[in-house]
Amino acid sequence: MMDKKTRLLIVEDERIVAMDLRHRLERFGYEVVDMVASGKAAMEAVETHQPDMVLMDIRIQGDIDGIETAALLHKKYDIPHIYLTAHRDGETINRAKHTEPFGYLLKPFNDREIQTTIEMAVYKHDMSLKLKQSELKFRSLIQNSNDIIALINENGIFQFVSPSIERVLGYFEDEMTGKEVSEFLDDDSKNVLDEFINSVFSSSNARALSMELRFLHKQKGYVFLDVVGSLFNVEGMPKGIVLNARDVTDKKRVQIELLQAKNKAEEMNRLKSTFLSNISHEIRTPLTGILGFASILESELEDEQHLHMIENITRSGLRLLETMDAVLDLALIEATRIEMVEDTVQLSREVQQAVRLVASLAVEKSLRIKVIARNEPESIKLDQRLLGQVLNNVIGNAIKFTEKGSVTITIDTQTTTEHGERTRWASVEVKDTGVGISEEFLPRIFDEFKQESSGTTRKYEGAGIGLHIAKRFLDMMGARIDVDSKIGVGSTFTIFFPIEED
Repeated sequence: MMDKKTRLLIVEDERIVAMDLRHRLERFGYEVVDMVASGKAAMEAVETHQPDMVLMDIRIQGDIDGIETAALLHKKYDIPHIYLTAHRDGETINRAKHTEPFGYLLKPFNDREIQTTIEMAVYKHDMSLKLKQSELKFRSLIQNSNDIIALINENGIFQFVSPSIERVLGYFEDEMTGKEVSEFLDDDSKNVLDEFINSVFSSSNARALSMELRFLHKQKGYVFLDVVGSLFNVEGMPKGIVLNARDVTDKKRVQIELLQAKNKAEEMNRLKSTFLSNISHEIRTPLTGILGFASILESELEDEQHLHMIENITRSGLRLLETMDAVLDLALIEATRIEMVEDTVQLSREVQQAVRLVASLAVEKSLRIKVIARNEPESIKLDQRLLGQVLNNVIGNAIKFTEKGSVTITIDTQTTTEHGERTRWASVEVKDTGVGISEEFLPRIFDEFKQESSGTTRKYEGAGIGLHIAKRFLDMMGARIDVDSKIGVGSTFTIFFPIEED
């Protein structure tokens, strides 16, 4: 016995034949829901019992025969049927086949034929339902997809295009089916597609390929489509190529605009760097003359008031010269025109040199400057000029923003392990007792032209590019800088230089 009985309706006008058939079917394990003798009764029985299949005699009672009844059932209920007939003439068979029957049982019936025919019909119907569901799903996906799905043959002619072609390119399906793809492509795209078609049909192991093709829209001119082509090779059907295409015109436009903006920004950056370099030169030349004459006057004048004025001129000139040097360095960095020169340097010597340059300002403020060399490496390979600039900016800032107390510079060696790799670092820690930096401003401390206090009321001088330049120079040397600070307590800048292992 079967787990789920197949439910059958018998339409047979000969009562004895119907009863015999019912007896056999029930013996085989089927369920007979009813036996009727006319087309009208068959329609009512199907409506009432909803059987899985109908066994239909061709010659039955009533105004319509079995073939007409089967046609109505097929149209209204899509229910499978098997014909019961003693007629084998060509005309009857020809009429019957148009109703798409799932089999024929010829009278007199044979047990094996009955069971085999019904089982095959049940199987074919199940497969038919699955195929219809699959086709429905596939058709729904194609019809509702925003992408174009097309099939072309080896000559590049459209065999099929999905309805989405109208949404994407403005054409109806019949406007493209049967036409060459090349009619809708620009010249470059034609060449790309031709090469792909040739490669697909000349290779036994053709792979899918992604292409960007320009298609002619019916109203909008050329648009960009991202197309993936792959071989269509189904047994019993001609070979072809499946094209899956998506409109990427907006994406392409954004890419082009971004590229243009990038090129424009780079050009503006080059112009800015050139301008800063030129203006720095134009200011440096007369400023050097001013400082030179101020030095001469300072050596010749004895009047204290005039000497004070000369000192102010010199101090202001040096401040402006320092700013110009920073601006020029920034311009060179932006123009990537700074070349690294590897030197063998001793950190304590370079630190002492940087301290000497700012010692006068520390003396004016009565600040204590202390340099400690704990575990200094004998030497390290760095660009000496860039290192000097970094130390001048960091130590100079520490003194500038400290009104009382001290600045302590500690040189040491540290070792870190990351991802199983051991790295030795030479560190320079610059710790001050100055004003400190707020927690909100710390993330922007190395941004160019950024100072925590700004405007005409700011207390401390400077263009806000010293730490930015220091950070950029350190990046160039493969070094890094960390900062820890608290308002009213002070700041600690720690610079780490990688030490190359011998």
